Amino acid sequence: MKVLLLNPPYLTGYIHSARWDGISVSGSHWYPIFLAYTTGLLKKYEHKCKLIDSEADSLTDNEVLKIVRKFKPDFTVVYISLKGLKDNLSISERIKNETGSKIIFVGPWCSMPEVKKLCIEDKKIVDHLIDGEFEFATKDIVEGKEKRKIIISNRLTSEQLNELPWVTKIYNKHLNIKNYKIGSLWYPFVDMFSGRKCYWGKCTFCLWPSTILKEDGYVFRDINDVLDEMEWAVNNIEPKIKEIFIQDDTPPAWRCKQIAEGLIERNIKISWSTYARGDLTLTPEILKLMKKAGCHCLHVGYESSSNEILKKINKGVTKEMLEKFTQWCNDAGIDVHADFMIGLPGETDETARETIKWAKKLKVVTYQFAPPRPYPCTPYYNWLVKNKLIDKNERPEYKEMNYKEMVEWCKKATKECYFNFGFLKRVIFKPHELKRLIRSAIFVISYIFKKTEKELEEEYGR
Repeated sequence: MKVLLLNPPYLTGYIHSARWDGISVSGSHWYPIFLAYTTGLLKKYEHKCKLIDSEADSLTDNEVLKIVRKFKPDFTVVYISLKGLKDNLSISERIKNETGSKIIFVGPWCSMPEVKKLCIEDKKIVDHLIDGEFEFATKDIVEGKEKRKIIISNRLTSEQLNELPWVTKIYNKHLNIKNYKIGSLWYPFVDMFSGRKCYWGKCTFCLWPSTILKEDGYVFRDINDVLDEMEWAVNNIEPKIKEIFIQDDTPPAWRCKQIAEGLIERNIKISWSTYARGDLTLTPEILKLMKKAGCHCLHVGYESSSNEILKKINKGVTKEMLEKFTQWCNDAGIDVHADFMIGLPGETDETARETIKWAKKLKVVTYQFAPPRPYPCTPYYNWLVKNKLIDKNERPEYKEMNYKEMVEWCKKATKECYFNFGFLKRVIFKPHELKRLIRSAIFVISYIFKKTEKELEEEYGR
């Protein structure tokens, strides 16, 4: 069968494959990782595939359709979004009308009740919707083994994860590596799974543990296969990559230790980064080992300086733990990208001000501030609905702080954290980071000073 796998066009700067529904303010582009793994699996079973990332390639609907007419797919797999659903349906309908292709909707947003309802009621466009990890479910549809319209897929097992071909080979063949940039990472980079599911997975606001990876349990690949792929990527991808990001949705400490030990033993020279929690399971000894193995940066969710707020969102860490972890990373020589949210349950002007003050003192290399995005299926969304703290656009709305104020606090935080002596001093002592930071700064400055209310509404609204 001929299968088109599509990351569809939408707003400039929008990232369908991110863990949120909005536009990047830093010019970032993540790889369409789940679509790429599905491409690899289908190709393994001798299906002819074409992977299109409209966002990264800046393709319009008409440009996509031109490719589609030439390829003439039997099936089209569309990685949908919640915010761009109408646009996703529109291009799917045009593809179906012009080629007769069957349409398969995939991605975390397929877990949303409103999306399922729409697809059940739709009689013309959507042939199948997959709720959950979709690689093997897509293969079953393409091979005629699955006929249902709404498919609730089970979590992949370790055996299935090991069966998936290397995603980095798919990137190298099907995508333009130069189109993918993340502000905290060396450029160019690739990402890959060594396993799936955050080992904690209990934060009330987080999208993936409530949707595409909603079942419990960290599922992992054979470590030798992971290291084999990393070594292949270092030696074969063009242009030559400078970093590999382990996209496991937070690997446990034992996995980070395994990767570090393997890289050292094999003498694989590559910078690598991943997600981490400040729960102190990554000990100073493991962090130093990771640094020795080339670990460059950890993406860490700090969220708030208020222990009460951290408790309400079931973060599983405290302010004091996060401070200690930051110091451990600094001692090991590992950079930290710090994520914060202003507008979580219990937020006030005072707690927001304290979080900014705290963030400025933390010795991190990059910051990200955003208001929370409540999505159906998450405990945070359910809490907002139950307590009638959500507006008509499904944004958080508290008595102490409304949504517009949350956005303004985030802009204020970004400005104060990047434009202060402590941060600039840290940058001066990391001259090798200047080029990367200057590239990100261009987008950050635009966000702080030039964004209109309408643009902010597009980014953070629905």
